[in-house]
Amino acid sequence: LHAAYKIDRGEDFKSEVSMAKHFVANTLNRVIDRSIQVHGALGYSTDTPLAHMYQHARWARFADGADEIHQMRIAQRTIAAFSDTGSTRRATGDLPI
Repeated sequence: LHAAYKIDRGEDFKSEVSMAKHFVANTLNRVIDRSIQVHGALGYSTDTPLAHMYQHARWARFADGADEIHQMRIAQRTIAAFSDTGSTRRATGDLPI
């Protein structure tokens, strides 16, 4: 939601979008993987939709750039913000109150 807030205000939103993409894709992957684990061999078969979901969940981790690219860009923006202002607050979530 913070990314949408920044987009609406015309502010730089790239770090927030990278953070959201990284978090959501990894959470999706962990949830589907855990579901397959709970179902055992049946979870990996075509008898449930989990194998198909896992295929898409895995794809989500690199669809818009690999996790490592997003992490690197977030770090670069944070370092640049610190160099410019002496604070990382704007680069890491200057949340409205």
